[in-house]
Amino acid sequence: MTSCFDRKCSNRYCNPNKEIIFLFWKDASYQTGSCLDVSDLKPEIVIVTSGILIQETETHYSIALDHYPDQCTWRQVEHIPKINVVRVYKAPWPFEE
Repeated sequence: MTSCFDRKCSNRYCNPNKEIIFLFWKDASYQTGSCLDVSDLKPEIVIVTSGILIQETETHYSIALDHYPDQCTWRQVEHIPKINVVRVYKAPWPFEE
């Protein structure tokens, strides 16, 4: 089975080679609370994101938090530009479905 990213495809986001991924990446800015002034923004904060790697392209990582194997669907998918990534750690999917 291959990945399909058409919204109508039943195999959307199916990926037989799933991996767990940890990304350390620089966010464009980080807001610690109410943003009353530009000084409230912290530039180049390193964020740690982890989840299931569902797609990797030349420019982005797509990471999901939840997987429902009966329908092969993913929830809470985040797309992170590779240009912002500082470090990457990958591990094989730890179990059989």
